[in-house]
Amino acid sequence: MWNPEKSVIDSCRKMCAGISRILQSEGHHIHISFAQPHFRKKYLLGQHIPSKDVSVGGCEFQWSLDVEKLGGDDASGCFHHFMYIMKRR
Repeated sequence: MWNPEKSVIDSCRKMCAGISRILQSEGHHIHISFAQPHFRKKYLLGQHIPSKDVSVGGCEFQWSLDVEKLGGDDASGCFHHFMYIMKRR
């Protein structure tokens, strides 16, 4: 299990809050990373904070999140990239 330091989590939350603040309704933010969705999604949705009252499938930052796998080939051993697409509601 990946347990990033508090400073990394705080930095991610500040980044998402800033993007959410300026992203217009129906606007998109695209984030590309080597980090796999099972590590990244809960932080991009703000669901990593147990005290937050975020319903199942809800998001602290008021966006939906889709993930696309890019590149890589399991047979060649190349790494995949993941494109995280946040769409403001």
